[in-house]
Amino acid sequence: MKLSQVTERIYRTKNDIPFLKLKQFGEEIKGQETDIELIEKKVKEHFNTSDLLGFHKALETNPKKIKFTYKVDLDLKKAAKYIDADTFQLENDLDALLRLFVSPKYFSQKIDVHKMKYAECEYIINSFLPAY
Repeated sequence: MKLSQVTERIYRTKNDIPFLKLKQFGEEIKGQETDIELIEKKVKEHFNTSDLLGFHKALETNPKKIKFTYKVDLDLKKAAKYIDADTFQLENDLDALLRLFVSPKYFSQKIDVHKMKYAECEYIINSFLPAY
């Protein structure tokens, strides 16, 4: 048994919370936001923590500095990139929207949007939406 399977995660800021897991969590509890037992079960399942108060505080805590996993390019001067971004946003395809705006920092780095954190995704999405 791995140590990560035994210990619970501690979340301090938005830099610690995986964005796509948070999105999936939100979809699963939609319409049942007042059912505390369900929320506690889903938080434990998705984020491996039972500290609901600490997790809620982390959701509202903006980090001093955003830790970017990949290089971010928000330049929408090319028409094709703007059209793609607009289409992905309208279709609510956040995976594709995030892939459009990021590129690897290092030569051998692979892009996996599931590793991106809430703070960096929020920055990318909010940077695009005002242009829209």
